[in-house]
Amino acid sequence: MFVVYDGAYGYVIGILVSIRLLLLSCMIFNSMPWLASAAVSHSLSYQGVLGKWQSEFAHISIKKNADTLSATIIHVPSSHKKAALTHCTRGNCAGKALINLDVFRNFTWNASKERWEGEMLAAGWNGKWYKTHMWISEPNVLMTRSYIGLLFSTSSWIKIQ
Repeated sequence: MFVVYDGAYGYVIGILVSIRLLLLSCMIFNSMPWLASAAVSHSLSYQGVLGKWQSEFAHISIKKNADTLSATIIHVPSSHKKAALTHCTRGNCAGKALINLDVFRNFTWNASKERWEGEMLAAGWNGKWYKTHMWISEPNVLMTRSYIGLLFSTSSWIKIQ
């Protein structure tokens, strides 16, 4: 049930209600430090993912480019079953060397979900781009989840430097 105040008395009540709501919102803002640190979290989000990582098939170097991430293959371990491959064999990257091949596209930080989102060459030699989410699950462990429709594949990358 709403009560409508008319005239000067209603004007004063309206101002008091506005001040009360302003004070209440300040109290809520101060009691939730994550609201105040939202701008800071974006810059901190880079710190965890930048560097060299060991994926299931290669060593990957992740770097910052403006507000996005870039990643390239820097090494394919000789123990991997695809180590004999030196070039991408199919898709958009056919014929390109695996070393220095870009494997990220349009990776940006989604602060509300606290993860990176973009596209990745899930397996560097097949040339297919997959919608991917990344997040740090624990120190020095980067989780990647790539989607094909409703199906997905999740892998752990270990920081090597």
